[in-house]
This record gives sequence, C-alpha cells and structure tokens, in this order.
Amino acid sequence: MMSTDEALRVAEQFQRSGQLEQAERILNQIIATDASHACALHLLGIIAYQAGKMSLATQLIEQAIQSSPSVAVFHSNLGEMHRQIKAIDLSIQCGRKAVALDPNSANAWSNLGISYYDDKQYDEAKNCHQRALTINPQLSCSLNNLGSIYKSEDNLTLAIAFYQAAISASPSFVEPLNNLGVLYLQNQDYKQAWKYLNQATILAPTFADAHCNLGLALLGLEHSAKAMLHFERALQLKPNYAEAYYGCAKVYLHQHQFAESECSIRKAMMINPEQLEFHQFLADICHEQGHYTNALMHLDEALTIDPNLPTLHLTKGNVLMAMGEIAQAKEAFLKVATNTNPDHYVNAHYSLVQLEKVKPDNNSLHALLSVINDRHKLSPNKLDYLYFALGKCYDDIGDWNKAFTYFAEGCRIKRQRINYHINEQIQFTNRLMNCFTKQTIERLRAFANPSALPIFIVGMPRSGSSLVEQILSSHSGVHGAGELKYWNNLIQKPVSNQTTTLYYPENIIHLSPEIYDSITNDYVNYLTQHSPQAKRITDKMPYNYMSIGLIHALLPNAKIIHLKRNPIDTCLSCYTKLFTEGQLYSYDLTELGQYYQCYERIMNHWRAILPSDAWLEIEYENLVNNLESEAQRLIEFCDLAWEPTCLSFHQSKRQVRTASFVQVRQPIYNSSIERWYRYEQALAPLIKILRS
Repeated sequence: MMSTDEALRVAEQFQRSGQLEQAERILNQIIATDASHACALHLLGIIAYQAGKMSLATQLIEQAIQSSPSVAVFHSNLGEMHRQIKAIDLSIQCGRKAVALDPNSANAWSNLGISYYDDKQYDEAKNCHQRALTINPQLSCSLNNLGSIYKSEDNLTLAIAFYQAAISASPSFVEPLNNLGVLYLQNQDYKQAWKYLNQATILAPTFADAHCNLGLALLGLEHSAKAMLHFERALQLKPNYAEAYYGCAKVYLHQHQFAESECSIRKAMMINPEQLEFHQFLADICHEQGHYTNALMHLDEALTIDPNLPTLHLTKGNVLMAMGEIAQAKEAFLKVATNTNPDHYVNAHYSLVQLEKVKPDNNSLHALLSVINDRHKLSPNKLDYLYFALGKCYDDIGDWNKAFTYFAEGCRIKRQRINYHINEQIQFTNRLMNCFTKQTIERLRAFANPSALPIFIVGMPRSGSSLVEQILSSHSGVHGAGELKYWNNLIQKPVSNQTTTLYYPENIIHLSPEIYDSITNDYVNYLTQHSPQAKRITDKMPYNYMSIGLIHALLPNAKIIHLKRNPIDTCLSCYTKLFTEGQLYSYDLTELGQYYQCYERIMNHWRAILPSDAWLEIEYENLVNNLESEAQRLIEFCDLAWEPTCLSFHQSKRQVRTASFVQVRQPIYNSSIERWYRYEQALAPLIKILRS
C-alpha cells in the first residue's frame, strides 16, 4: 500500500497528464483519512479549476490555506482564480501575500504582475515581471506579459522582442505566438501574422482565439475561403464568439454575400452589443450595397454611444463622399483632422486631399508634411497612407519629382506587407488560354441564358470604367450597380475528382447543365434585385475581362464593353493609387508591367476565338476627346434610345464606390491623357516591359 506522499506524487502525475478523474480519486482517498491535508486540498482545487468548476476550486484552495497559511503557491494560485472571475482586488491581495511569503518565487511575481496588468496598473505590472525575470530570466509567461505591456504603451519594438523571447524560452507556449500574430495583424503585416498564428493553431488545435486571428490574417492575404474555415472552427470551439462571427461577416462582405454578412454581424452584436466596431461594420455592409441612408443611420446610432470615436467619423465621411455630398464628407473628416492619435490624423488628411485638387497652401499638405519627421510614431499600416497622400498633393501641384518619390515609397511599404506572386498570374493566363478554345465556346452556347439585362464593363482598373458606367447610368433605362464580385463568385463552382478540386477556368468544361443554368439564373436574379425596373444593369468589375468568353457563350444577349487606355497611363494610374483591396500587382513597376502583359495576352486570345462583334471596344482617350459621339456609340450598342442626360453624367447623384469617385463628379477633362510623360524617367522599368 502506498504512503500518503507516494499517493500524492501519483495523483500529481495523473493531473499533469490530464487524467483528472484518476487524480481526483486518489486525492479523495487521502482526504478521507486526513481532511486537512493541505497539498491534497490544493491539488483538488487545481483539478476543479481545470474542469471549469471555479467556485469549488477557490473553496478547496481556501481550505488548503486554512490548513497551511504560509505556503506561497497556495496564495498565488488562489489569486489567479480570483483574477479569472474578475475579482481583481482579491487577486492582487492574494498575489501580494504570496510574494511576501516567498520573495524568490518567480511564478508568484509573474502572477501578481498579470493581476496588476488586468487592473491597468501597468507600471506595477512591469515591476513584478521584471522582478520575476531577475529570478528566472527564461520565465516565458513574464516575457510574454511584458510584451503585452509594451504593446499597450505602443512600444512595438520592445513588444516584439519580448514576445519572441517568450517563444524562444518555451517554443510550445502558444500565447506569445498568438499575441505576436495579433500585433502583426493590427499592423496589417498579414504574412508575418500568418506565420505565428498558423504555428499557434498547429500547437494548440483547440485554441479558438488563434483560429479566429488566423482567419483574419488569411482574409488580409485575400484567402477568404481558407479564412472562413478558421472562423467556423473558432465557433465550433467557442459558440458565443462574437469576433469569429465578425470574421465570418467580413468574408461574406468580401464575397458580396450581403445577407449572410448582415446575419453574421448581427449575431456578433447580440453577443456584444456595445462593440462599436460591429455597428460600424453594419454600416459598411449598407454602404457597399449603396444603402446610404441605412449606413448613416447605423453610424449615427454608434456616435450616440461614443460621439468622439474617430473611425466612426472617418467611415461617415466615406459614405457621404460616395453619395456625392463632398461638403458634408469634408466636415466629417475635419472632425478627425486635429486628433492627437497620429494614425487617425493621417487617415483624416489622406481623405481630405482626395476631395479636391491640392494647392501649395493646402492645410492638409502641411499637416502631412509635419508628420514626416515623426513617422516612427505611425503604425506601420498607416505609413503608406502618408506617402500616397503626399504623392497625390505634389502631383496636383505639379512637382513631379517629389510626387513620384512619395508614391514610390508608399508602394514599397505596401508591397512589403502583401503576399503576391506574379508567376501565379502568368500560370493562370496560360491555363485560361488552354481551357478556352473555339470548340469550348461552341459547346457552352448550348447552355445560354437569353437575358439582355447585364452590361459588363471590363478592362484594366483605372482605364475609364467608372466614367463609362456614369454615362450609361445617366440614361433612364440603365442602373449602375458598380463593381460586383458575384459573377466571379458564381463561376468558381468547384469540381472535385479523386485527386484534386478544380476552380475557374478548368472547372468550366466539367460543369453540369444544371450548374450552368444556376450560374446564369442566379446572376440575372442578383442583378434584378439592384433595380427591378431597369432595362439594363451595369456590372463594372474590371476583372470580368478574364471571363469574356464565358459571358459571350452563356449570356449572348448581354453587352460587353471593353475599356482600353494608353498602357503606361493605365499602369501609372494604378501605381499612384492606394487601393482599399485587391490590385496587389500594382505596387511594383516590374510586376505591374508583367500583369499588364498577362491582361493583353488574355484580350488577344478572346479576339482570336470570338466573333469581332463580341464586345464594344472603347478607347479612353477617344471618349474624353469626343465625348458626345462616343457616348452615342455606347448607348446605341446597348440598344437604347439616345438621351441628352448621358452627357450630364457629372450631375448624377448615383453612388460611386470606386477610386474614381471624385473624377466622375466633374465635367469631362483630359489632364489624365499622356500623364505618364511627366514621370517618364522614373517609369523606365515599367516602360521597358510594356514595350518588349
């Protein structure tokens, strides 16, 4: 028969290996013979804590302390349990008692530091962790918590250093991996965030927070399908996880699945109704659909809770800007333009310089220049906003050298944070051209939908698609729906076999007749919801150029308009624009040129296999210089009667949600034609590729 000490050691072994029932059985046998055995009571308390029985856990450890009041670890662990149930004052009291009993206990100092941190007594917390590390320099929990303290002080360099030290001290400790991932996530360094968060989920597959954060990193890398898997896993592990529902809502919005996005964010709001970020996101959903009154309503509701929250005013300004209410948008941005937080300050002035042509005495220009010397105070993900804003200012003023210097630095910073490989686009281009032949097109015609509702406006971004849509939507029979992702979502229907899953373009030749019907019917129904009375509805997603052959075969009565602009002007316009999402190729001149070559190869392929009248080609320069005749050609191509209002497109109040929102609210201008000559020398790497 085992002695009490031997039985206690066996129980500890069971507890450490997760065999809690076996450990509890042995400990209860000890208590049956000695009801005041302090170590047995303490370990039973730890087991109760592990089982989520917090009340029983604190009761058992309090009994252990009554039996042996001078054991420091008992007080320290009781303090941690009080902290878990938000009894911070009691937690600190227990922690102080523990370090008084054993000043050389690194764990006791560390636990007390955590309690002070939760109480927002950061200096006391820092002192406790530093004391713990003096005793044990490799104590990973204190290294991790010092990282969090320095992060709260915006000292990101030290925060990263301490998180990495915690990982080095204990490579299997997942909290610093998660914390470091979150830090990179908040700075929009999605590649680094993915690195640490992916490792955290490998080490701890049931760590819900790590799955949720990994989903956000993947979404930042534009891997929305993979992101959704991790948000769903987080919700399996933690059903009432508001942030995971928020992540799902982001994925759905990215895919333009608006109803699903709203459903997810409302679930998040039911769990945490005071989280203003959720209210703001609900406004984003409305904004993306063009439901501006509802968007403003949600923002105003949130502003009644916190009228000084900068992000709400910035979002409100963006909504008003899309509505064409430039003066009101400026008013909203100005409310943030004096904010002491440098990130919000730069965001506000970035937005303000987009509203008008900047002159040398512009207040925002001088405000942005004042930040340059203190740019280290900006979050890394706001530096590109600073440089793109200054580039735009000097481009407006006509100081091309300064403008390009700032644009190039903004692109360099942005490119560092994104995950993009031009070879993937080159491979996709080759695959697309192999999949679509004249024979493929002929076979697909059998599944055609007769609808004449859609007008697809395609081409490279920044080639004039917003202008064309604004002209068309000024016609009484046309509704401009903007850039829609729905068609692309539909044609990605996966086809699986025993070895792989196929997506566009390879999937197209393997779909069933029913799937072809569902693609076209779903798309037409989706368009109809935007404006049930419209004779034609535009979809100006530029990347639909990649599926012109499919559109021509499946929707033969749809109209396709291809916008073409001077290649160097097009690429320069992309390079000098900070996009809210996508266009990842546009931040490096060489990659931008290579992407344009892929675009040209695809367009030339469609020309080779489709009839000459498959689409209408509009050259941006001709449109600008011969507006009336080109506008009439557009209207005629769409089988519509001419209306003079199509020449007054700049007076339209329709929503504009793309990078050209200001330009299309102005009369026609030609200052963007051959703009590239101003930057010819700096654009040499791009020009070399485009002319090769």
